[in-house]
Amino acid sequence: GTLFSLYFHGLHHDAKYWDAPEEFRARRFAPGQARPVQPFAYVPFGGGPRLCIGMQFALTEMQLVTLELLRLFEIEWVAGQPPATMQPLVTLRPKGDFRVRLRYLSS
Repeated sequence: GTLFSLYFHGLHHDAKYWDAPEEFRARRFAPGQARPVQPFAYVPFGGGPRLCIGMQFALTEMQLVTLELLRLFEIEWVAGQPPATMQPLVTLRPKGDFRVRLRYLSS
């Protein structure tokens, strides 16, 4: 009857597994990195037999939406606001609102 839950945000920000864990460094996941990601140190969709069945769909959808946004817009942080802070719940989300400016890139 014991509820057991892993603290994935803490795992994903643990200095034991990540250099500069609070920095966004997309290259750390690229092939051929000097320090590859440890198995099960990054598990946004779980792992093993309980791996999320929607993982491939979610990854594909994220890539398509991001590529389309970057193709159509220049994205700029609006000056004069504090840095965004994160709120780790079931999913990681911003703690409050923040503003960005989307500038349409005409062809």
